[in-house]
Amino acid sequence: MQKAHDASRNNYWRNLPEITTPIVAEELNRNELSVDTIDDRVVAMDTTKADQADMLLAIKSVIYNAATGTFRFTFFNNSYVDIDTDIEKIAVNFDYDDDPTSAHYQQLIITLEDGTVKYVDLSALVTEYEFSDTSTIHFSVDNDGKVSANVIDGSITESKLQPNFLADVRLERAKAEQASSDAEAWAVGERGGMPVPSSDVTYENNSKYYADIADTRADDAETSRQQAEDILDECIQVTTFVTFSVNFTTGNLEYTDNTAYSFSINPTTGNLEWEVIV
Repeated sequence: MQKAHDASRNNYWRNLPEITTPIVAEELNRNELSVDTIDDRVVAMDTTKADQADMLLAIKSVIYNAATGTFRFTFFNNSYVDIDTDIEKIAVNFDYDDDPTSAHYQQLIITLEDGTVKYVDLSALVTEYEFSDTSTIHFSVDNDGKVSANVIDGSITESKLQPNFLADVRLERAKAEQASSDAEAWAVGERGGMPVPSSDVTYENNSKYYADIADTRADDAETSRQQAEDILDECIQVTTFVTFSVNFTTGNLEYTDNTAYSFSINPTTGNLEWEVIV
């Protein structure tokens, strides 16, 4: 803001007999203009100034009490207001008690601004209600506050598997199905309960096929064995020696009855001859 009156004109006026500073209209109007400008400024200040009553309620000072965390606001009328912020209860240090022998083992130690120490059991921060079960996972919290997550039996579906893993599983399942089909074909000559066609590598080339042949061969062997036993019996009968003895009463040469042999005397040579007649 500029001055309303020209200060450079100080001591401008002179008393008689000096007549170089006459009181004329130009000089009077200059002073009138300065007075009018000052008057306007005084009116403007009166319009915009604060009332005394309002100023008495303005804050003169603010004092903070670190011990209590309280702010005191003092007004120009010397009244005041105290506001307790609880700043003294703000935590200034944290620690964790990991001493198994301590009464506060596995608890969080909080030191407040006013020196108060608080102990917080971390297990109290974890409850079963902070976890939501799904159709796949079930959460539980034991007495020590330990959280367990268990997969629900039979809840894992294909949508939960990694795509490449699922593809590998499907591939291995296809291989297993093929292996199962091959095993069935090699074992009994069937695929899916139906006989394998002649174009199948297992046609007349499987365990059942050879087992049937073995059964047939076993039956043939049993028949042959029975025939062999019969022949053996005949051979034993044929090879049984005749027992001879002399009847001293009659003077005849006698032998035990054996239908397998026939004895006769050759009249030409006088020899006793025999032959098997079985």
